[in-house]
Amino acid sequence: MRGLAIRMRTSSPRERSRVESYSSKEPETLDWIDRLMRPRDVLYDVGANIGQYAIYASLRNGRGLRALCFEPESTNCASLNYNIVLNDLSESVTAYAVAIADETRFDLLRIQGGLIAGGALHQLSRVDSAAAFVHAQGVLSVSLDDLVYRFGLDCPSHIKIDVDGAESLIIRGASQLLADERLKSVLMELDGYQGDVRRAFADHSFTITREQASSLGAATTNVVFERS
Repeated sequence: MRGLAIRMRTSSPRERSRVESYSSKEPETLDWIDRLMRPRDVLYDVGANIGQYAIYASLRNGRGLRALCFEPESTNCASLNYNIVLNDLSESVTAYAVAIADETRFDLLRIQGGLIAGGALHQLSRVDSAAAFVHAQGVLSVSLDDLVYRFGLDCPSHIKIDVDGAESLIIRGASQLLADERLKSVLMELDGYQGDVRRAFADHSFTITREQASSLGAATTNVVFERS
């Protein structure tokens, strides 16, 4: 993978698909990591799934980059931890089995498509969705502001957000963090235009430096916001 030896668990067809499309599914995400991230940076990976991008970022920076992964779905989080160990990254990458939203509270995560590692499109109960779900998993939701300013986690230099519908909730819970100049960039997958999210970044001196249609289709874009 771009010159790196990376080991990933493939216990399900969905995981295998993610590994096989590692370099082709979201090359713009890998480009963002390569261009902006440096040793001693801190990456928050929100909606980390099985952890492929956080693991890549840490290895790309000689394990000097600290990655904090937030993945609430139980089977994904189990594989995420497995992949951290496979790549000898327990000192550099940490998995947290929590959801990120607008406030700190207990919530429900609606699981779509079955309890299969590598699965996606799961949503918090507060996100409007007509999609059917097979299970409701109890989760703790935490805001980004609380993570840093209440609970004392390292302030992120960069954030990757891929949460399938909770984007506005997350940004509403990050007003302090968006104003913190230690935060340099955010890559966010947006389903539709989402003007409220874009305005929040513009109000905090971020500009869009790249916008790329994702593999999910033209309506879904990966947008890179960088502090001006």
